[in-house]
Amino acid sequence: MPHSSSRRCDLERPSLASPAARRTVRFARGRALALCCSFTLLHPSVRAQTTAEVPPADAAPGALTAEAEREAAVSADAAHSVLDIAESLAKGDVVIGVEDVVSSARETSSDIRAASASQRAAEASADAETVTLYPQLHLSASYRRLSPVDAPPLRRNAELQARAVARQAAGISQPPDPLSAVRFPSVADVYLARAELVVPISQALLAGLPRVSAARERAAAQQRYSRTVRQDVELSAHESFYEYARARAQHLVLQASHVDAMRRRDEALLQIRAGVLGRAAELTANRQLMHIGVELERSGAAEAAARARLSQIMGRPLPQTIGIREVLLREGAPLGALQQLLAHAQRTRPEIHSLAHTIEALDAEHSAASASVLPSVSVVAGTEVQNPKPRVFPQQDRFGAAWDIGVLLEWSLSSALESSQRGDAFRAATEQARAQLQSLREAIAFDVTTAFADCRALGKVLGIAQKQLAVAEEDYEVHMLLFRSGKIPSRELQSAEDELRTARLELVDAAVDLRIAEARLKRAVGDML
Repeated sequence: MPHSSSRRCDLERPSLASPAARRTVRFARGRALALCCSFTLLHPSVRAQTTAEVPPADAAPGALTAEAEREAAVSADAAHSVLDIAESLAKGDVVIGVEDVVSSARETSSDIRAASASQRAAEASADAETVTLYPQLHLSASYRRLSPVDAPPLRRNAELQARAVARQAAGISQPPDPLSAVRFPSVADVYLARAELVVPISQALLAGLPRVSAARERAAAQQRYSRTVRQDVELSAHESFYEYARARAQHLVLQASHVDAMRRRDEALLQIRAGVLGRAAELTANRQLMHIGVELERSGAAEAAARARLSQIMGRPLPQTIGIREVLLREGAPLGALQQLLAHAQRTRPEIHSLAHTIEALDAEHSAASASVLPSVSVVAGTEVQNPKPRVFPQQDRFGAAWDIGVLLEWSLSSALESSQRGDAFRAATEQARAQLQSLREAIAFDVTTAFADCRALGKVLGIAQKQLAVAEEDYEVHMLLFRSGKIPSRELQSAEDELRTARLELVDAAVDLRIAEARLKRAVGDML
């Protein structure tokens, strides 16, 4: 084929990192290729050989006019410009990086606030459980109004009383009985202030200490859970940021492709007016333009959705255009050995530590429930101030103090049965938690292995995508020069344009997928924070 022979005249592509250097090399290569194509067109024998091979439908059989060729050259140079994704992404009303998104997400996340509140509640419960070990001091004060007491007078015993009656009947004068005038005072208003100190001995040692240990283990588990939530929020921030970068970059690529398609249509119209191309070239260009327009609208909707998600993660409104302060097209970070990552994940993942603390808490709760079945022994001591004065007979209408001390032994059948059932429940919950811990370790190992494999594969995919884009750019330049010289039909140029656009989009996908895979590997290992 003619264009195959023209490609043999192409220059060898050097390895240059600078976009300006690459454009300079492409310009030199294009000049050399143009000379080759011109030689092909001008040499009679070659022209006679190649004219029959060019499809007559929309190929260019002759040369353009000077004005049309000049305008076509301007359009072709614009179409050859390579999209610099990093520079285009960095432009916007506001420029943010992934650390900005993570910082805003930590400050505004409702999940983090809820986890922090739960952690504070668990720590307060642990402090409250510790207080149960202390001696219990009870203070009380009361006032009571008693009903009146109808107390009979004091009398002598029956024998003395019979003698007194006999003497009185015999007319013997009898002195008045002094006991009949004795009356005991009755105090109706009772005031009492009591302080009582209860020292739990058996329950504090056998049940109280395990309950305190369980409460502290639950607080530690909640603290690890809060760390898990923060890591999940940070991973969501990474994913939202890079997904927006993907949508933004794809939209920029399609915008550039849409501009190129419009210029290609204008170039086709110039060639049609010059009599070089037929009506079919215009229809093909319009069809290509409409196809890219549909993709552009879809990419715009995807960018808006990604921007809304990013705004939700950051907890604040964002402008229409957001610049990305992140180098997407870079090599992946060193991964290290898989076995080291697996061991590190088993040591550092907060979910493992949270479940381990939960198991310790359940064990302590089981011990406390088993101890609650036994009788409880407590030492009770109290003092009180009362009016009428206590420990005095007869009653005196004045305040007095008294004290008491003793040992209290308590046991309840219903409480013992309830504690036994709760112990069985805690034992079953402990076994369940141990099984869950084993499943969690296996799931974490799978996550680390999968994320590690994804990072390695996507690192290679990114390198292939970069090479594929370089080949697609070079192939597009060759097709452009061949098309301008009339060697290939317009549909082959559009095919090269499609391949170039696809290569750019695949490069964006590969770069973003690698960044997301690296964030997921950090989360799987437990190093997100």
